[in-house]
Amino acid sequence: MLRAGLTRWKKDFDQATRIASKIGIGISFGIMGLGFIAILKGAFLGGFWLFIIGWFLNSGAQTYLQQNELSSKIKGIKLKEIMNPNFIAVKPDLKIYDLITNYFNLYWKSAFPVVNNNNQLVGMITTEAVFKKDRKEVENKKVEELMTPLSEVIVMNENKEANDALIQLFRKGMSRIFIVDNDSRLLGLVSKTDIINLAKERDEFIQTTKK
Repeated sequence: MLRAGLTRWKKDFDQATRIASKIGIGISFGIMGLGFIAILKGAFLGGFWLFIIGWFLNSGAQTYLQQNELSSKIKGIKLKEIMNPNFIAVKPDLKIYDLITNYFNLYWKSAFPVVNNNNQLVGMITTEAVFKKDRKEVENKKVEELMTPLSEVIVMNENKEANDALIQLFRKGMSRIFIVDNDSRLLGLVSKTDIINLAKERDEFIQTTKK
């Protein structure tokens, strides 16, 4: 509500978000201070919960502020400009034994996209899905039996903005996005690290040009 009001007043969503987040951080410190005072006065349980509530509010506001600052630095950048087209993919019918031997142990990657014979993305196979089980139990299985299905990974078009991708990554707690064309053919990958590094580079450029 505060951000909505500030947006109408300032006519600038990003500025309104920064102000609202900073106000939230200030309020959270106030609540933690009240909790600390209550503890000193002997109301340990009530003071403890006030401190915890304030800490959670502070953590949430800090995270939201950081996300907004990152987003503002990568506006206008499309995924096709930063995606990595040199990906290594595996087929759904690949045996897990071969996956471990010829992919995980060779490339040292924590996940691989899974594509069909038309290069259409069908899912993702991860080390977690494979190694959390007994190797003898899964090595004769196929990738398609253990992979994360397409419906559970983040898939976006190459013309989407990096800012939208970053929001999806934070919202779903994932580390990579798969870029596909209109026929679901895999074009490339974008990781959270790629986007964060881009934001840092643009920030360094801005700081340098201000000198």
